Amino acid sequence: YQQPASNGVRPEWSGKTVRLPGFVVPIEFDDTAVSTFLLVPFVGACVHVPPPPANQLVLVSPTRPFESGGLFEPVQVEGILGIATISTYLADVGYTMSDARIELYDL
Repeated sequence: YQQPASNGVRPEWSGKTVRLPGFVVPIEFDDTAVSTFLLVPFVGACVHVPPPPANQLVLVSPTRPFESGGLFEPVQVEGILGIATISTYLADVGYTMSDARIELYDL
């Protein structure tokens, strides 16, 4: 799949504490315990359909592994947003979030 070009990231968001909803695409995991994941804006992004632009993806490292209920479970992450140019095996990513808190998101 070809990833669309990014329109750039928002440098003024760097270092800000943010809360973002989305869906989990595991990058590093042990069974259902996910230690690193991509936060994507819609179900199936990066897995079943082409990835969205890098400026719509966040590479998340939770404070502790997150017990994921699967790709269709919406979550909300909260943490300090960083800007980075990272390539994973699934997509290029424009943002990072470390020590993130994750909770289920009620649509």
